Amino acid sequence: MKHEPADRAYATALGTQVLDAFRSVSQGFQTFGLLDFPSHSNIGDSAIWLGEVELLERLHGRRPDYVSHVRYSHAEPGRFLPKGLIYLHGGGNFGDIWPAYQVYREAMLKQYPDHRIVQLPQSIHFQNPENIERAKRAIGEHRDFHFMVRDQESMDFVAKHFDCPVLLVPDSAFGIDMRSFLRVDSSSGIKCIFRKDKERRPDAVAGVA
Repeated sequence: MKHEPADRAYATALGTQVLDAFRSVSQGFQTFGLLDFPSHSNIGDSAIWLGEVELLERLHGRRPDYVSHVRYSHAEPGRFLPKGLIYLHGGGNFGDIWPAYQVYREAMLKQYPDHRIVQLPQSIHFQNPENIERAKRAIGEHRDFHFMVRDQESMDFVAKHFDCPVLLVPDSAFGIDMRSFLRVDSSSGIKCIFRKDKERRPDAVAGVA
């Protein structure tokens, strides 16, 4: 696929918007961690993580002081971040579609009430009202939680259900430096990578453009 200069410029502009949003919640913090490393096969989450790391390095002048996975002990970040800022990896799994990740986030809110915690751009989807109430309590009891969302529907959801500052922000994948992409021409049409999990679209069929 060929990346035209206008495409690169637009993506770069969106990345600047994400960086500005990150900057707005990071003032005064020296140390920071980035939690919930996406060690799974969703390439979109990998792109989001790369964008987050690039943006945070530009913002803070270095890589995260601590990185974790949801399987790590909930007490582990405190060993490396007795003070500082905690960023939670963004994406599209805030809610109860993938419960383990939501349980982890809520545990971080409970474990670190005195840290500023920033949820990086997410999309929200809950199926069970009881899970909304549990998340609402976890967010409401935290002293300094900031929520970034990447779509208007999620923005409206936060405004309705949660008591915290919220920002509408482009996806963190736009933080990837577009100059690192090669200009490649393809004569065989659009290339797609289809999901195989429960979030796969029903019309995602190989050979259909």
